[in-house]
Amino acid sequence: MSTVGNSGFASQDKASIDAMFKSIQSATVYSEKGAQSFAKQLSALNQKAAELAKEGYDAGSLQDPIKRIHENLNQLSNTIGIEKKQAMFVQKVFLHAKAVNDLKQWMDHCTHAIQQLPTDVCMNDEQELQAQLDTIKKNMADAAPSFKGFQTLRSRILTTKDGAPLDLCEISLDPNETNSILREREQAILKDYEAVKQQYEDACRLIEESKKNVEIARKFKSVLNQVGDMKDRVSAVRICKDSSDEDMTNRDLTAILSCPLSSIPGEHRLASAKAELDILDRDIDTHLIPSIQELDNMLDVLKRENGQDMFSDRREEITIAMEGLTGLMRTKRRAIAEAEKMEGFLTVVEELEVLLLAVGEVVARAAPENARIVDGSYSRTDLQALLIDLDTRYRYYEPKIHELFDEARMVSLRLLDDPRVEKCIRQLEKRWENLQAEVAAKKEDLMARIGPLADTFDSLEIEDNLLPQEKGSRKAASLMKRKSNPILRHPSPQASPSTRTGGSAASKAAKRHTTTPVPFAFSNTAARANARKATTSPTALKRLSGSSRLSQRSLRSKTPETYVADPQNDLDVAVGDIVNDSPYKIFVKMVPGEVGKYWFGEVNPKLAYCRILRSRMVMVRVGGGWVELSQFLRDHALLEGGNFVSGRHSRASMLPTPTGVTRDVFLNTASGRMTPHINRITSNNQGVVSIRGGAAANGTHTPLPTMRASKSTPYRGISQVPYTHGIKAGNKFLVALDGEGNRVEVKMTKATDKDTKFTTPRRLNI
Repeated sequence: MSTVGNSGFASQDKASIDAMFKSIQSATVYSEKGAQSFAKQLSALNQKAAELAKEGYDAGSLQDPIKRIHENLNQLSNTIGIEKKQAMFVQKVFLHAKAVNDLKQWMDHCTHAIQQLPTDVCMNDEQELQAQLDTIKKNMADAAPSFKGFQTLRSRILTTKDGAPLDLCEISLDPNETNSILREREQAILKDYEAVKQQYEDACRLIEESKKNVEIARKFKSVLNQVGDMKDRVSAVRICKDSSDEDMTNRDLTAILSCPLSSIPGEHRLASAKAELDILDRDIDTHLIPSIQELDNMLDVLKRENGQDMFSDRREEITIAMEGLTGLMRTKRRAIAEAEKMEGFLTVVEELEVLLLAVGEVVARAAPENARIVDGSYSRTDLQALLIDLDTRYRYYEPKIHELFDEARMVSLRLLDDPRVEKCIRQLEKRWENLQAEVAAKKEDLMARIGPLADTFDSLEIEDNLLPQEKGSRKAASLMKRKSNPILRHPSPQASPSTRTGGSAASKAAKRHTTTPVPFAFSNTAARANARKATTSPTALKRLSGSSRLSQRSLRSKTPETYVADPQNDLDVAVGDIVNDSPYKIFVKMVPGEVGKYWFGEVNPKLAYCRILRSRMVMVRVGGGWVELSQFLRDHALLEGGNFVSGRHSRASMLPTPTGVTRDVFLNTASGRMTPHINRITSNNQGVVSIRGGAAANGTHTPLPTMRASKSTPYRGISQVPYTHGIKAGNKFLVALDGEGNRVEVKMTKATDKDTKFTTPRRLNI
């Protein structure tokens, strides 16, 4: 009894209440048996007291203990009665808990059955679906009396058979607590029951309206398919070639922010990706958005008719899908924006790469091994020519490289949060320092091999061929040459302008260079003709001179027409300016549909890739390096038969020759495996001479080894011709061409036209 009275047993589960009822019932039975035993003993005591009273004992003394025992037995009987009432109440509470448990199990089964009902009529048999609904409806109708009887069970528990309220205090229970527990349990079950009925009604209404909503469902499916197709198309827009497929949303952006700078896509790929995204935006605006608007209109009509929005979940699905699509588009455009943010810096870096490669080729060409060996040592004239070429080209490229470094540092100020930018600048600075050290070492090596600058046999032989009026100034010119030419002085060590440090293996690529074999040389007939000129009469010389002029006019008449550039193409305009201004007239044609690719020449056509720097310098890709277009035209002109056309402005700056003929020349190199390079000068009459010294002192010629054909141009062989010597005066280099002393002048001047309106595509992914 104390257990029941001191705990809220009514809130316990069915098993606990059942165990409590059985315990109370067992205790009640035990108490009843004890009370009966005590009553029998009390009857025996009454008989014994009557016998003692007959014997003369005091009756009052005998009856007092018996009365006390009788009172205690009456109290025990009352307690047993209360315990029985308590057991009966616990049994009623147990029945209430059992009813709650049974109803809850039924509602769980009914809820599960309703949830399993298919709601898409077009995907299921309508008759089968209706049969399932009828079964659930019948079960709910059968369970309705049980729920109705359950609602009256609490009142029957708390009243007696006569309808009077049950005195719970008599059985040691709190009436308020007990009633509250029973009422909460009853309300929870009835609430769940109402939810089940509402769920069934919703399922019936949804199935009934499903027939009318088939069109809407199909529209939903169509819109989702469109969104999925758009996502697939957006995902197919690859900004980076090697982006991984692990994260379909951020793969391009992650690649742009973490890949090496050399892997960042170029302008062509970015323009292509932007064009594809623009097409997707147009398709979204013209197809997907109208479909969604049409679906929203259908949903609005349905909502006005039924008052409910049954497709809110699916509409939310479309909203989420659209957010994913727009987020993917936004990520793609952000990746493009991040790549474009690096565009200016990478343009400067690539121009630096081009110029550093060009300097590397200049250093490679200045190797002493490229000079001829005369009498067991390198020809001093050849070494001087290498030194002149090295110093001139280095001085030409050095300021441009410094300007690009300054621009790179300025452009990188807004990219300092990217460690790749700083690392790239350090690598380029280290590479430039290495090239500067190589140039200084190469100059010192050449100066050491040349030795003291004194009049040699080469200069004396050239002096004999000078005009009479020039012999008087020969000595002064020789002295001026030593004083005015900074190339012939040992270079003093200078501090590198770079302050950054960093290692890079990129300087290895700068040592690669491409060479072009010289396919034309003097023929035997031309050699014999030159030999006969010394003994030819004046009449014959006049005829030969007229023949030469006719030959020159014939060559000029066969020059290609002026190149007509596309005014909308900056690169093509710059190429046209250089080609039309160049005296080396060869056929040039732009490849249709291939940006930057041109065909050069007709006899030996060559396909080359060109790009224009922002300084309007046009570079041509040759092998693993870059050369200027003007130099490339000179190199390739030999393969086209030496068709050169001189301009009057170039003739005006040249020194007069003994014959009064001014010739345009150009330098070209050819290389063979384990053989020295041979530099030649070709004039407009196809005369070829060496600028690096003549024959040995005994008049013999050093045989030339067989040369290896270049991969970039065909090899036609090289004819051995008598070598004569060249002289340098100031910034002019004079070379004797034949036995009569005819000379040509090579002079390099700095370009004054620096129109920056021309820009170059930084990189083309083609």
